Amino acid sequence: SVTDVRVCHPCCGEVVFIITFVSQDGLDKFKAGPQKCFESKLVGLLALDPSNAGAPAWSTSGTLMPSCHTLESLVDYLKVNVRGHDHTAHDVRAVSKEMEKWFPRESEYQKHITLCPDNPKQYTRNLIYGNENFDCILMCWPAGAVSSIHDHEESSCWVVAVEGTVHEVQYAMPMLDKKFLQAEKTDPANAVGTCGKLKIVNVAELDTGGVTGTYANNEIGIHRVENRTDKLACTLHVYAPPLKKMRIFNEQTGKVHVHLAAASANDEEPCSHNPAFDVDAWNETNHVLA
Repeated sequence: SVTDVRVCHPCCGEVVFIITFVSQDGLDKFKAGPQKCFESKLVGLLALDPSNAGAPAWSTSGTLMPSCHTLESLVDYLKVNVRGHDHTAHDVRAVSKEMEKWFPRESEYQKHITLCPDNPKQYTRNLIYGNENFDCILMCWPAGAVSSIHDHEESSCWVVAVEGTVHEVQYAMPMLDKKFLQAEKTDPANAVGTCGKLKIVNVAELDTGGVTGTYANNEIGIHRVENRTDKLACTLHVYAPPLKKMRIFNEQTGKVHVHLAAASANDEEPCSHNPAFDVDAWNETNHVLA
């Protein structure tokens, strides 16, 4: 389990051996066997550690591997650190950094991939874990799949590339007509109105080999996600708190309406069912959501 041995000569009369191990188990086995043999053969030559009762100075050790997550450990992190009633409660930068530490392994996310056999361009939403604080969802984007333009109410939305390449197109939040804003408060299920011209403010290409993640909330703007390639793409989305409603914007007509979600169960166990949104009801002709 030793990957390499390096010999350094930092100053006159001193030689340092740097031994790299594949795992902690390999290091522990070295300490229990070969290290003791070396110590016995090099008595009188090894530097001694006065803080360790004069024992040979083998005390310096560490890791060359970057800190990283499995999908399970990432969800565990989210359970502890993603809480609150809206996006202002979140440490966005800290969560983004932790999500980028997940290096997707197909063996971890393959079981969450589902596709729509009746519509080859329709994306699917597959819940990995959900509770009252967040939903962690694997989104599957067939070639050519495009979401409609939408907001995230009071939620944070983190997106991380898992497989393939997607483009996230962000728009500035447009002006909304007063009648729509009033209807949204009193009768959101039937709220329909008009919005100002949608202006693109950023386009991010998300790929596991480049920029891997992005973040949005309503103070930043609204967005849509596109798979502009001819291959399947997958992304991991964290919505915190879980989405209960969102505004859907039509770039061609200038119309906006509200889509509501059914109440989701506050389940502390990992789940395999779809999240609160009814995908069939949510997906309209030629318009699907992220």
